[in-house]
Amino acid sequence: MRVYLIAAPEDQEEAEKLADYLKRFGVFIRSEFGQMAYPPAHHGEYTLALWSRNAMTSSRQMMITNRAIDAWEDGHLVMARLEHGLNPRGLADLDMVDLTFPSAREHRYHDVLNAIRALEDQRRAEARESLNMRAAADMAPLESQGGMQAVEDTFEDVRQPMKSAAPDVSLERRSSGGGLFGGFFAISLVALLAAGVAYGPGLWLKYGPSDIANETLKPFSAWVQSDWTIPAAIVGAPVGISLVLMILRGLSRGRSKRASPESEELEIDSFTAAPRASAPAPTMPVEAVPEPAQQPEIFVSYSHENSATVFPIVDSVESEGVSVWIDRDEMRVGQNWAGQIVRAIKASGRFCLMCSAQSYDSNNVRREVYLANKYDKAMVPILLDDAKMPDDIEFFLVDTQWLDLTKLDESERSAAIKELLVESEN
Repeated sequence: MRVYLIAAPEDQEEAEKLADYLKRFGVFIRSEFGQMAYPPAHHGEYTLALWSRNAMTSSRQMMITNRAIDAWEDGHLVMARLEHGLNPRGLADLDMVDLTFPSAREHRYHDVLNAIRALEDQRRAEARESLNMRAAADMAPLESQGGMQAVEDTFEDVRQPMKSAAPDVSLERRSSGGGLFGGFFAISLVALLAAGVAYGPGLWLKYGPSDIANETLKPFSAWVQSDWTIPAAIVGAPVGISLVLMILRGLSRGRSKRASPESEELEIDSFTAAPRASAPAPTMPVEAVPEPAQQPEIFVSYSHENSATVFPIVDSVESEGVSVWIDRDEMRVGQNWAGQIVRAIKASGRFCLMCSAQSYDSNNVRREVYLANKYDKAMVPILLDDAKMPDDIEFFLVDTQWLDLTKLDESERSAAIKELLVESEN
């Protein structure tokens, strides 16, 4: 496992103690405390953020928060609290490992390790689920249209000729005299050897140089006959029969091939152990590719405490034919809420922030504002009340066109919202 450790420079000593503990369990740690900006996370790397008063008051507070939000977006964030104090803006609603008691801190390091392992287990489970879903999606057209049965039928059509062809080949060889020819050929070889041993010396004695023959091969003279009838019969008969069988075998194979031209298609290739003539691939039904769903044009970020005010505004915008993405049901983390929020912001064309005292205090709204800025979304702030906007949110809304509903009558709001969100899109 790979972990990037971030903390305020004042907490570096404590961070190094925690890093040494994690390294003993095979965790690869990298950390930077003096950089002006944190480098991007590596693939599969988890971010471990230590939070304290030092981090809250540090000049790198915004940098630590933004890096933590990046890790939260990917589901790779583990936060540990070194002391009780101010909560990190935008992250206060997340669970943190409690390291607030110095005397028991080192005993709680194992909780940090378990939190990292839990994220690793979750990542692996999601990877397996993704592979299963992809495999199921690939097999769905086959199963829905009977394609799997067609494939099985095709394979059976291929296997059946292979099974039936193999016995036919062996029977053909036996019926064509291949085994008989082999037997006579062996007899011929034995006959040749026997004739050479029995009559060779005598023939040499009879027809060879008399001096050498009479002296060295005289004991074999009794075996020599007056002519070559016997050795010729012994040698020639098996050889002749073998040659005749070879000719008959060739003629028989030629006739069988001419009579059954399709037999060549059933002959098994010795290299591939598969039929040379492949069966045609099953024709799969072509399904119509569905048109991609229309992406939401506007992502609405708001506090659920302002639902009574926000929902009528959204309804009026949607009545103009503008697509809007809004969390009306207050999704929870257990329903993959973070992933849905991130994907919706990425797909949106503009980001509408419903500004109020409640939204300024919402950690969810702060994270959504940060993500909208990260993905370079055009921001459209709508002021619902006179609450003072925090500096860290106002920073993201510089040079944007605002709509202050507090300065408009009820009769004027609908036209102003339409002009800002609808007509400016055209």
